[in-house]
Amino acid sequence: MHDKFLNMGIEIIQQKVEDINRQEKTVIFADGNTIGYDKLILGIGSKPMVPPMPFCRRQYYRL
Repeated sequence: MHDKFLNMGIEIIQQKVEDINRQEKTVIFADGNTIGYDKLILGIGSKPMVPPMPFCRRQYYRL
């Protein structure tokens, strides 16, 4: 899967982030390394949930 992203010019980095400087467009990792970015996507690992209410039926939500 990673090769598919690399072919599109997308680098996947799985490290703990200490800080994000949006003005300078840099990410500071917990180990002290810093990387710059043009566009940043944060994948935080959450899973969507439909509230347990009668009017909220799963077929109405496309996640």
